Amino acid sequence: NQIAYVQPKWHDFEVSLESQYVFRQNEVLDNFTVFSPEQQQDVLLEINTPPEAYHLLNLNSSLSFPLGEDSELTTGLAVNNLLDTSYRDYLNRQRFFADDLGRNIILQLKFNY
Repeated sequence: NQIAYVQPKWHDFEVSLESQYVFRQNEVLDNFTVFSPEQQQDVLLEINTPPEAYHLLNLNSSLSFPLGEDSELTTGLAVNNLLDTSYRDYLNRQRFFADDLGRNIILQLKFNY
């Protein structure tokens, strides 16, 4: 889901706020036990434990400045995971070891000529 505001009179100003909610994955197979020769017993192999649900907010904005007849400079700022939420994506193989990316700030300069 996204809400956006555009104001062409202010150098094509654009700003948007995106919301991404991921529910807990419930349709996965149960964990199972395997025999461990080192321990000489069955141990639980946790490869299917789903991570908790999470909610991310992303902010994007841009401005455009004409620099002549055929050239333009566009500046952009994006902040992904605005609230610095700790989360683990089920499809990420590293989910058992580390959280996914925290807040990520991107500054963009684009020159069209």
